[in-house]
Amino acid sequence: MVSVARLVQLACLLAATPAHADAGQCRAISDNLMRLACYDRHFPGQTIQPAGPVTAACEEALSARLKAPATYIRIGIDESRVEIPLPQWTDSRLYHIRDNFDADAAVLERQKLSDQIEEMRLSGDLPVKFSRRITYDASNAMGVPLRATAHCIYESSDGSEAGVSADRVTIDMAPEE
Repeated sequence: MVSVARLVQLACLLAATPAHADAGQCRAISDNLMRLACYDRHFPGQTIQPAGPVTAACEEALSARLKAPATYIRIGIDESRVEIPLPQWTDSRLYHIRDNFDADAAVLERQKLSDQIEEMRLSGDLPVKFSRRITYDASNAMGVPLRATAHCIYESSDGSEAGVSADRVTIDMAPEE
């Protein structure tokens, strides 16, 4: 339930925003309710796709790679969620350990992985690969707006989006052809 004070605050925000705000100005509002109201006022009738935890982490990681992150505007997004067979997930984790840890640390990481696999077998949880294909517009270093696509992947050992963050997703960026 929204309080009267909150409604007054929302009305003040709407009165203070310029008549022709762009999506970036709305996106910059941290409060969810006020951000949604900004979109409703400046983009009536348009469906703004809400960003779930994986999408938000992907966009954060993507923005960090852009030459002009303030110019980022999401155009579209395709989402998928696929369960990963346990042997395939185990192999990918073992490759990750091999490629990212020295010999001593790898022993500890493999033991953690072994414990995690045992917990997954007992609980029945399957790992899940969350994938996002984000089409966006952003300016390059010369200020020229470009349309591009980024493919973002997050693998979750328990099938939830709870542990996702910008540093735990992988991103491949490619310009539109």
